[in-house]
Amino acid sequence: MLKAKTIPIELCKKRLALKGKGLVWLEGQRKGREAGNLTADGYILVRIDGIGYLAHRVVYSMVNGVIPEGMMIDHINRIKHDNRLENLRLATPSENSLNRNRKPNKCGLRGLCKVGKCYKLDRYFKGEKCYIGNFATVSEAKIAYKEWRLTHTKKDNAKFFENKKHKLVKKHKVLVPTQAELTAKFDYHDGNFFIGDVLCGSLAGGGYKSIHIGGKRILTHRAIFIYHNGEIGKGLLIDHINGDTKDNRIENLRAVSRSQNNQNSKIGVNNKSGAIGVHFLKQGQKWRAEITSNGKKQHLGVFSDKDEAIKARKEAEIKYNFNSREIAA
Repeated sequence: MLKAKTIPIELCKKRLALKGKGLVWLEGQRKGREAGNLTADGYILVRIDGIGYLAHRVVYSMVNGVIPEGMMIDHINRIKHDNRLENLRLATPSENSLNRNRKPNKCGLRGLCKVGKCYKLDRYFKGEKCYIGNFATVSEAKIAYKEWRLTHTKKDNAKFFENKKHKLVKKHKVLVPTQAELTAKFDYHDGNFFIGDVLCGSLAGGGYKSIHIGGKRILTHRAIFIYHNGEIGKGLLIDHINGDTKDNRIENLRAVSRSQNNQNSKIGVNNKSGAIGVHFLKQGQKWRAEITSNGKKQHLGVFSDKDEAIKARKEAEIKYNFNSREIAA
C-alpha cells in the first residue's frame, strides 16, 4: 500500500480536471488524455512534478479540500479504479477495512483456520478477539460456534458499539457549518449539492447522504436545511416528511423535536399489522395497540379484531397531535 501524501490542491486544480471515472490532463502534450497509471494494488497513481499521488485522494481533495489527518478515502463500490466523486467517501481506517473485498474462507466459517492437524476458531466480540477453541473437524467447530453465539449475540455486540459511538459524540463537539460557508461552496438543486456540474455527497449509514466541508462530514439533509434556513434550533432534528431519507428536497424537510421525529418513523420490518403501534400477540391470538407520547408509552388496549386495534391507534394519534405520514395523507 502506498503511503498517503499531502495533496497539492491548487496545483492539481491547475493541471487536472474531473471527468468520467477519474481525471484528465488540462495542459501539455497529454491534454485531454486520462491521467494516471494502474498500480499493482489496483489504484490509479497520478504523477505531478515527479511525485506520485493516489488519484482517489486527488479527486476528493480537489472538491472537498484537505483530507483530515488519520482519515482515509474509501471506494463505496470497492472498485479501486472507479474514482467518480460520488463513489468516494471519508472514512476511518476501521470503516475502510469493513468495506474491503474479503477472500472466501476455505473452512466455510469466518474466524476458522487450519493450524497443523486441527482447526482454530476465533471471533471478535465487543472489539476484542475471543478464542473459542481448537477442534478436530470443521463440524465440531461450527457446533461450538453456535453454542458460543447463544451467549455472544449480535444484538449485544451492536449495543456495545452504539454506546461507544454515543460516548465519542459527547466527548467531541461537532462543528456545524454556517449558512455562509455552505452557500459560498455549494449550489443547490432539487435536493442535491453541486460544485459546478459535479454532484457532491455520498451514501452514509442508515440510507442517508452526507457531504464534507472544511474536513468535517455532515448529513446532507441537515446541511440543506441550514443552507436555506440559517440554523437548526437547539435540540431539534431534521425530519424527512415523506419518510424517504434520500429525498433531501427542502420542501421535504422540517425541524422537529426527537419525539416528533419518532412519530414519523417507518413501519418496522417485523410488523405484521401494517400499522405503527399495533402488534400481534401470539399468546392469546389478539392485537395490542399502544402509542408513545412525550417519552411515555400509553397502552390503548388488546383487541380480537386487527381493524379495531388500528382504529384505536389512529384515534390516539389525533388525540396526541401526531405528525405522522398516515395522518398527513
